[in-house]
Formats: sequence, structure tokens, C-alpha cells
Amino acid sequence: SLPDVRATLEAAHIQHSGRALSKALDLAQEACSLYQRVTEAPAHPGVVRCLDLMASILFDAGEPAHGAANAIKGLGLAVQIGGFDSPDVIGTHLIIFQMLV
Repeated sequence: SLPDVRATLEAAHIQHSGRALSKALDLAQEACSLYQRVTEAPAHPGVVRCLDLMASILFDAGEPAHGAANAIKGLGLAVQIGGFDSPDVIGTHLIIFQMLV
């Protein structure tokens, strides 16, 4: 259910803030998979949020290339969902910019 997915994503955020990066990544991946199953759609704003979180976790773990790859996937989905000028697209652009600088 969506509340379970949101709880899983929130737990991933908590683990990320606590620097438990491996656990945070596992939870973010689980949340992403659950969003796709629960909503029956690969392009959902929750999936974009999961991909953005995974990108940040990977960047913090010293894997900027993998982080950027996840952010780029999130960017593609955000464009599909909200168009080129949606707030999610702008936010994802900023995440990618920070990783590549």
C-alpha cells in the first residue's frame, strides 16, 4: 500500500541522515520497487523521489558516477511526468549539477 511505501522511503531518509548508507540504499531501492508495484506504473513521482535519494546516497558513498546515473534516470521520469519545466525536473537538474561539479 502507499502508506507502507512512504514509510519505507522515510526510513531510507532517516538511515541516510544517520550515515547508514548501505541500509539507506537498500530501503530506497525497496521503496522504488514498491512504488512501481503499488502504482502499476514506472513513471510515478514517488519513483523519482526514490531515484533522487539513491543518487544522493551513492554520491555520499563516494560513487558519483553511479549517483549521476540514478539522477539521470530520475530526470527522464520527471520529464515524462511533469514536462521539461516542472519543479521536479529543476530539482533533479540541480542534483546532477552538484554531482558533476
